[in-house]
Amino acid sequence: MTKKKWWILVFIFVLALMVRFYAFRESIYFGFDQARDAYLSQEIYLKHDIKLIGPPVSGDVGLFHGPLFWYLVGPVYLIFKGDPAMVSAVFRVLNALGVFLVFGIGSSLFTPFAGYLAAVFYAVSFEESQYAMYVGNPSLGVLSILLIFSGATLIYKKSKYAKWSPILMLGGAALSTQMNLMFVYTFFMVAALLLVLRKQTSTISKKMWFAGVGVAGAILSSFLLVELKYGFRSFKLAYSLFTKGYGVMDSHASKYILFISKFLRMFRDNIIGVDAYILVGLVAIFVSIWLLYHAQKKVSFRILAIWVFGWVFLMFLGGHTAYYTNAGLGVAVIIALAVLIERIGSQNKWLGIFFATFIVFGNLNLIRFQSPNSLIQEIITQPMMRLSDEYKMIDKMYEVVGGRGFTVRITGVPYSIPTVWAYLFHFYGLKKYGYLPYWETGNILGFPGEMPVPTNGTTCFRFLGREPMRGLPQVLVDYDEGRERPFSTVVNMDSIGEFTLETRWVVNLRCHNRRP
Repeated sequence: MTKKKWWILVFIFVLALMVRFYAFRESIYFGFDQARDAYLSQEIYLKHDIKLIGPPVSGDVGLFHGPLFWYLVGPVYLIFKGDPAMVSAVFRVLNALGVFLVFGIGSSLFTPFAGYLAAVFYAVSFEESQYAMYVGNPSLGVLSILLIFSGATLIYKKSKYAKWSPILMLGGAALSTQMNLMFVYTFFMVAALLLVLRKQTSTISKKMWFAGVGVAGAILSSFLLVELKYGFRSFKLAYSLFTKGYGVMDSHASKYILFISKFLRMFRDNIIGVDAYILVGLVAIFVSIWLLYHAQKKVSFRILAIWVFGWVFLMFLGGHTAYYTNAGLGVAVIIALAVLIERIGSQNKWLGIFFATFIVFGNLNLIRFQSPNSLIQEIITQPMMRLSDEYKMIDKMYEVVGGRGFTVRITGVPYSIPTVWAYLFHFYGLKKYGYLPYWETGNILGFPGEMPVPTNGTTCFRFLGREPMRGLPQVLVDYDEGRERPFSTVVNMDSIGEFTLETRWVVNLRCHNRRP
């Protein structure tokens, strides 16, 4: 590749960084999952607490993701001394690096121009901007799937580096499965790719295939060790769920409609950029027909079709409403549109420019609107848990009490679990103000994060906070207000983003101002 072409890619990479760091301070999300991961990932290295089981799978079904995410994110937290903002920055940079892989795949399967155009679309993709700011195990699935198709592309091009493809493809699928158990479907994608590329794979030595299997096995070894220890309980449970039609969705919903809706969402969040459902549907139908037509003739289009329709393999495993189950598949839609627009442009330059401009500005408009509000509700159950607002909540409490001790009760998700606020008070409040508050509801065994708890009477200053309401039942809000009402009265109420904070004064004159 010439120096000029590298500079073009660097420019696109910088564009991707600018998009992902837009409204950086306001867009950082820090909820329960992030606080839990921050604690547990650092414990691996600080306390030598080896973990073989990762976070629980959504839906409370008794299955767990792999722990590899914690092993990867732990050093990042340690390097940046536990700062959630810096960890978020690292995730955004990692996602932006996908620009180079997208270009490599697009230019190798099709043309350099299609590769550049796909890289630009990836750089400004609304969907990718959301994964970039999501500090969670599924978000890294974007990069692991890119590794799978990078390996397939090397085989297709008969590259001298194609010998590494088994490691990239099988290792990428194993990494995906570690990040999110639902991503086990990527092994079916790998099988389909190898079937399509069966003539080209004959040049790869058996040694490298064994190496690929070995790398995948090593990555997945935590699952095997856990199953050996517990008598293959998870395998039995997974099989039982599969035969019963496992799904994390409404019991009356159709998984076929669910997956088609999510397929259309990939076109909306990567291409159209507006809630014009008829337009999104028409574009999706046209692109699908166009892609499948060319896939009958050319291997490059078959590879892309396996990628675009990879969700079909996942659909057979059951229905799952989570947005991120399609992580990485939207990139294929981006590449498909880049190829299509290149062909349109070869016939009518101005029409090609119009479509490309429409895609870029449609996505940028979505990002301009959403990024200051952080993650969309389809990714997380409780949106608007913005780190900047959480810091403002903490600052407000310390400023009001003026150095005196105070007690905090916060109604949040999960209920009465101090994990989020324990992490923030220790990382931010303690460092800035030199002491911690009392946590009214006490510490909960089995959940990371500890706070001082009241032992003798109460402080005169008390605070009742409430997290953003989505996912938070009103009955719990009313219950906590009822618990506070008998012995404290509201002297001030603040709204901070979608948080509320009541400053309360204890009715009992025997209160104290002691710090923990």
